[in-house]
Amino acid sequence: MSETTDKTEKAIMTAPRSGAAIVLLAAFALLYGGAGLLAPSPAYGCDGSCVQTEHQENEDTITEQHEETREHMTEEMKDHQLWFTSDFFTNVVQRGLRDMANEMSAIAMRQTQTVGILMDAGLQVEQQRLLRGLEARAHKEYSPSASMCVFGTATESIAASQRKAELTQAVMATHALNRQTGHRGTSAENGKSRDRLNRLQSFRKHYCDDRMNSGMTQGGRICETSGASKNINKDINFVDAIDSRKTLNINFDDDAVTDDETNVITLGNYLFGHDVFDSISSEVLNDTNSMDEIIDMRGVLAKRSVARNSYDAIVGLKSAGGQAADMVLPRLASILKTLGLSEEDANLYLIGYKDTNGDSSGSFAHGPSYYAQLDILAQKIYQSPSFYIDLYDKPANVDRKNVAMQAIGLMLDREAYKSELRSESVISVLLEMEVMGLQDDVRNRLNALNEQDEVAEE
Repeated sequence: MSETTDKTEKAIMTAPRSGAAIVLLAAFALLYGGAGLLAPSPAYGCDGSCVQTEHQENEDTITEQHEETREHMTEEMKDHQLWFTSDFFTNVVQRGLRDMANEMSAIAMRQTQTVGILMDAGLQVEQQRLLRGLEARAHKEYSPSASMCVFGTATESIAASQRKAELTQAVMATHALNRQTGHRGTSAENGKSRDRLNRLQSFRKHYCDDRMNSGMTQGGRICETSGASKNINKDINFVDAIDSRKTLNINFDDDAVTDDETNVITLGNYLFGHDVFDSISSEVLNDTNSMDEIIDMRGVLAKRSVARNSYDAIVGLKSAGGQAADMVLPRLASILKTLGLSEEDANLYLIGYKDTNGDSSGSFAHGPSYYAQLDILAQKIYQSPSFYIDLYDKPANVDRKNVAMQAIGLMLDREAYKSELRSESVISVLLEMEVMGLQDDVRNRLNALNEQDEVAEE
C-alpha cells in the first residue's frame, strides 16, 4: 500500500504540467474506484484489533495524501496561472496577437492601396474615355471640310463688291441728272441741239456699223468704225451691252474711261431722257410767270430719275468688284472648273472679255461683279456634283453649309426686296401720271362749268 502510494505521488510529481489534471484523475480512480486493488487484503492470523489499526493507518495515509494532493494541485494551478499569464501569454499569445495585428494592418493597408489603385485606375479610364469622347466630338464638329471653306473664301469680297455696286449706281444717277439739267461738262451743256450732235459724233466714232442699210452709206461714208469693232450697236443693244454680261468693266473710282462705262452711259441716254430740256435763260428764271413751267420741268426730271433708277441699279450690280474681287476670281473660277469649264472659259464667264491694254494676249484686269459672285454662290455652286458628294460629311459641317446657304438666300432676298421697291416706285410714278391726267380732265370740266354759270348769270 505504501509502495503504491509512493508511486502514485511520484507519477503526479513527475508528470508534465500540461497533463497534471489527467494524472490526478487517474490517482483518484486508483484510490477510490479501485477498492479491490488498494483495499488491504484480509489478514489471516490477525484479530479484529489488528484490522482496525491498519484501517486507521490507511485512512490517515489517504487523508494525508489528499491534503498533499490538494496543496500540490493548488501550487501547480498557481504555477500554471503564473506561467500562463506571464510566460505563455506574454511570450506566445501576446506576441502572436501583436504579429497578427501587424499582419492584419499590413494586409489592410495593402488592400487599401489596392482599392485606391483600382479607384484611381477607374477614374483615369473614365477621364480618358471622356477626353477621347470630347476629342472625337471636336474632330467631328470642329474640323471644317474643304467644301465648307468654299463658302468662306468665295464670299470674301461680297461686302466690298456690294458697296462698289451702290457707288456705281449713285454715279450713274448723278450723271443722268446732270445731263438732264444741262450741267457743265455733259453733252447737254449747250442745250438740246448740242446734245444730239455730241451723241451723233459718239455714234459715228464708237457704235456705227458700216454694214447697216445693206452696206450702203447712201451718199457718203458716215462710220468711222469698222465691222470688227467690239462696241458696234452697244449704244442701243441692251442684251449685248449689259444683259448678257456677268461683269462690266466699270470703275468710277479712277480717271480711266473704259468702253463699258461709255456704253452704259450712252445706252442710258437713249433709254431714259432721250430729249433734254433747252437751257433756261436768266430772264426766264427771274420771271415769276415762268415759275409753274420750271416746277413742272423739275417734276418731269424727278419722274425720269425714278424710271432710270432700275437701270442704274442693274449697271451697279454688274460693275467690277474692285481689288477685293480680284483675289476671289481664281476661287470662283475653280467652282466653274468643276462643271467642266476650262480656266480660260471660267474667267470669260465671270469677267466677260479680256482687256487688251496694249497687250495682244490680253489679261483680266478687273474682278467679278457683285452680280457674278451671287450667281456662282446662289446657282452654279449647286450645279456641281462635288457639292452633293461633299454633303456626305460630318453632321456639324452639313449644318454649317446649311447656315451658309441660308445667309446667301438672305442676300438674294434682300436684292429681290430692293428690286420690288424699285418696281413699286416706278408703278407709283405711273399711277401718279395717270391720276394727273384725270385731275386735269376734272379741272377742265369744272372750269367749263364755272364759265357756263358765269354766262348764264350775265
